[in-house]
Amino acid sequence: MIKDLDKKNMIRVELTVVAEQKLKDGVENFVQTEKVFDVLSAEELNEFSYFIRKLDARAMQVWNEIKTERL
Repeated sequence: MIKDLDKKNMIRVELTVVAEQKLKDGVENFVQTEKVFDVLSAEELNEFSYFIRKLDARAMQVWNEIKTERL
């Protein structure tokens, strides 16, 4: 029982790390490619921050959809 719990926790941590890294890499790549800080005004950067927060919610929704399909 303890081993199963440890394995589940390890998987949970690994999924979180991978997902966060992919999101971070994607955002950094986009920011560099599109020269976001050179092009957008301060107000537009705030809107971009809002978009990123919404994206986080969308990622959670996608995860829930995948989970529902698999279970």
